[in-house]
Amino acid sequence: MEFRKILVGTDFSEPAARALAVAAGLAARLDARLVVLSVVDTRGLDGAAMVPELAGHVDLGALVASLELAAGRRVEQWLAEAKLPPEVRAIAVARRGVPAETIVQAARELEADLIVLGTMGRSGLSRLLFGSVADKVVRTSPVPVLTVGPKHSGATAPAGSVAASESAAARSSGPAAAPPPGAPPQS
Repeated sequence: MEFRKILVGTDFSEPAARALAVAAGLAARLDARLVVLSVVDTRGLDGAAMVPELAGHVDLGALVASLELAAGRRVEQWLAEAKLPPEVRAIAVARRGVPAETIVQAARELEADLIVLGTMGRSGLSRLLFGSVADKVVRTSPVPVLTVGPKHSGATAPAGSVAASESAAARSSGPAAAPPPGAPPQS
């Protein structure tokens, strides 16, 4: 399987920055294009149309279109600040909808070969109550999904740096790293 186009979902969080770093490292090594997607979550706006006080005062369609345009600009700015390796070709995309569904739909429409997402590392009740966009994407995606968890130490390097990309990618696909010298043995 060739990865020629890698879709990275972002909410501009630290987990998303780790995902971008890993995806940029993969894109550089595989000569793949990055598509960085931000989704304007419209679920909260559905109920706003039912509020009589807003009727005639707020054009929800125009509001969502404005939010989508702003999200696209924010992705472009985020990419510029990420300092991706010069050989990495990246484009910014913004869509509106339910995040997990919209990411999967964008992957299909844009013909992505891989989706890369950051995860918060929630568990237990928090995960049950809030769910996980990454979990939903993994379950419904027609293409492979690489999740980048919170324990990737390469995330301390700048989001687009080669050091962050290479160390995180190596850990995600290679054997477990040896403990540092002087650390107690792991059982």
